[in-house]
Amino acid sequence: MQVQELERLTAENMKMQALAERDAQVDRLTGLLNRGYFERRAQKEIVRAANAPSRYSVIFCDLDGLKRVNDELGHDAGDTVLRAVGTELKRVLPSDDLVGRYGGDEFVALVPGLTREMAFDRADLMIAAVQSVNSLLPGHLRIGASVGIAMYPSDAQDYQTLVRLADQAMYLAKREGGNRVRTSDDLRLLWEDVPQAA
Repeated sequence: MQVQELERLTAENMKMQALAERDAQVDRLTGLLNRGYFERRAQKEIVRAANAPSRYSVIFCDLDGLKRVNDELGHDAGDTVLRAVGTELKRVLPSDDLVGRYGGDEFVALVPGLTREMAFDRADLMIAAVQSVNSLLPGHLRIGASVGIAMYPSDAQDYQTLVRLADQAMYLAKREGGNRVRTSDDLRLLWEDVPQAA
């Protein structure tokens, strides 16, 4: 009898430990990697890439229109949209892509081995995945995605700088009306067009 009870308790403890590990890695709402775990994994991948010639793209995505959904339909509806976006991103992106919820309505992906053009195609795929969620919303409400891309090693050699550049490129896409992709190259062109102070 004691052996059976011990086995039951051991199995229960293993189940609880597995759940705790999953909670430490996964965002409960979207099912994607949470920010902390994503960042640790991404930093390791970038460090590893320095030892073997590799390319990575950081793709930063911010939802357009979610505030209006929250304002008109409530935060439960907004959460439903976020859950659906997480499901769609997992569905359309290859399994070797790291995809996480960065916070709020922001998502980030670390994609191995892509050229800038291929990363642009992957970002377009993310926009299409987000737009597919519109089928859940009334016709007058629509969400979209503004997306920014930064490349390792050409744009930066560390994850923090890459995500900052991708975030800035995303804000450029948002300023231009959203539902589009901008890259760190677009930022450079913008900076070159800004008149220098004398």
